[in-house]
Amino acid sequence: MSSTQIEHFIINMNAIQHENVEQMLAKIYTDNVIFIDPIKSIKGLDDLTKYFEDLYKSVTSCHFRLTNNVPDGHRYSLEWVMQLKHKKISNNQEIELNGASFIE
Repeated sequence: MSSTQIEHFIINMNAIQHENVEQMLAKIYTDNVIFIDPIKSIKGLDDLTKYFEDLYKSVTSCHFRLTNNVPDGHRYSLEWVMQLKHKKISNNQEIELNGASFIE
């Protein structure tokens, strides 16, 4: 994975909205994606799309800012800050969450 691919990953993640979840995830992930977050583990693009559609129902805005990336052969470790406005969290006020993604 190149730095250009990482850049495209972040751009596409930032473009996700409730109305385009299926289209954007298809640009980012393969059909056999394995996605693990603190809430659950998901296998397959169809199930991931359903999960994101549910998550994004109440999202007003979501933006990822890459703070660090570390290549390791064909894998990358990404550190990011998510700026999130969600109707059911903090009265729809923006919050920031630090996180990491590991991509193969």
